[in-house]
Amino acid sequence: MRQLLLCAALLSACAVPVPPPLSAGDLVARDVTYSAEVISGAWSDTSVERGASAAIEEVDPQDRDGGPQLTVECRVVGASEQRLSGWLGDRRPVGAWDAPEGAADALFGAAGIEVLTSPRLVLNAGAPATLSTLGQRAFVAGFEVAGDAEAVIADPVVEVANEGFQLWVTAALGADGVQLDVVAEFVSVQGLDELHEAHLPIGAPVHLQQPVSTVQRVSLQTAVAAARELLVRLPGERRGEARLLVLRARPVAAASDVARASARGR
Repeated sequence: MRQLLLCAALLSACAVPVPPPLSAGDLVARDVTYSAEVISGAWSDTSVERGASAAIEEVDPQDRDGGPQLTVECRVVGASEQRLSGWLGDRRPVGAWDAPEGAADALFGAAGIEVLTSPRLVLNAGAPATLSTLGQRAFVAGFEVAGDAEAVIADPVVEVANEGFQLWVTAALGADGVQLDVVAEFVSVQGLDELHEAHLPIGAPVHLQQPVSTVQRVSLQTAVAAARELLVRLPGERRGEARLLVLRARPVAAASDVARASARGR
């Protein structure tokens, strides 16, 4: 009995804590646009208009070198709708908020939270930048039959389905902080594990794969003040799941600033 109690105590001590809910006063709602589409087959990027909005003047390429730079940190986490709603204090499936920087840190490593991707990029102020974690999954989309009186050969037609995450962002320094113009796409693929039997005019039956691609897109333009971060919520890949996109943007310190700070610290 004593051993059982000791094991229970150890398990309790090692359990990953559930993050406490955010204070409603810490969140400032932001406007966000959401769209989604479901496609029978593989999705390809048809290039919806992305890039700098009218609110952010694009920098001339000749002026980019030597200008101010910014770091944009992007993290995407997955959780159940219930858990994310409890943490945000908001049950709506789509939303965007301005929150204190570090507010989302409580999610990382918490029970029921999965970090899906965490890329980072450095960009020139006012210049559009793109990052992508898209991967490709091959599948048998069809068969081509050719031959003669002696033999007939069925060759598989292999295509690829894209899935993952893409981000288009333009950032500029302003009086209210960092002005962000963001478009994020989430692409998921289902159905590749299912084989569909088809009968050719000649020869044995073949098996095809028919993927179903889901594309979700969020876009927003907003200013993020110093010591603040941007939270964007949207549905997850499956029913009952949710995603949270966390964005932080800050100026890159110039080498002279770093040297002065180092000298003061001596």
